[in-house]
Amino acid sequence: IIFGDIGFKNVVSTGNILAEDGTKMSKSKGNFTDPMINMDKFGSDALRYYLMASPVMQAEDVKFSDNEIKEVHGKIINILWNTFKFYDLYKQEYDGKTIAQNSDKVLDRWILAKLNLLISETTDNLEKYDTVKASRPIKDFASDFSTWYVRRSRERVKSADVVDKQFALATMREVLNELSKLIAPIMPFMAEAIYKGVGVGAKESVHLEEWAAFAEATPSQAKLIEEMEEVRKIVSLGLEARA
Repeated sequence: IIFGDIGFKNVVSTGNILAEDGTKMSKSKGNFTDPMINMDKFGSDALRYYLMASPVMQAEDVKFSDNEIKEVHGKIINILWNTFKFYDLYKQEYDGKTIAQNSDKVLDRWILAKLNLLISETTDNLEKYDTVKASRPIKDFASDFSTWYVRRSRERVKSADVVDKQFALATMREVLNELSKLIAPIMPFMAEAIYKGVGVGAKESVHLEEWAAFAEATPSQAKLIEEMEEVRKIVSLGLEARA
């Protein structure tokens, strides 16, 4: 009113965090776990991701569950850390000059296309202050990167084919470095550990880095993602039939 302008441009309003049975959390009832216990067990990044990806950030009430934090720790934190540790084992063998984007390997081009899509989606939703839609795709990407890309690149990294080995290492390096920037607002400690471990960035901290850049997805990238999805369905059906 005084300056003839609006007081704020965006508002983030949370809902209520309730006990697992849907009742109000109460000290006298003891119907909640001490947050420090959960952080000691699963880390603060798991707790932070769980809350930022939950409907409580959309002004809805949520029933707090220790098991869901455990699930975040197992399906996101551990998976990301294990993929980083695999790269960390072989990073000294990277030649320092191979560029991931120059690879003609379908697997490399696919994960880079998926990364570009993830950066675009996360950026768009964070700019809208929607932490739920910004956080949830990270879980799917972590699974894609670990169970499809890294698992199928293990032998490439260990192989005598120098060119293929270098492209696999360069791609992992690129993905982990850009991903560390992307998860920094959501999982700050994991982001810092990966950023420093990969050792690409010149900044003292990932939190001083420029935001991850992305380009508009091309028709060929969209087609590649779609075709890889089809391949994965076929593989899945084959595994089911064998089982």
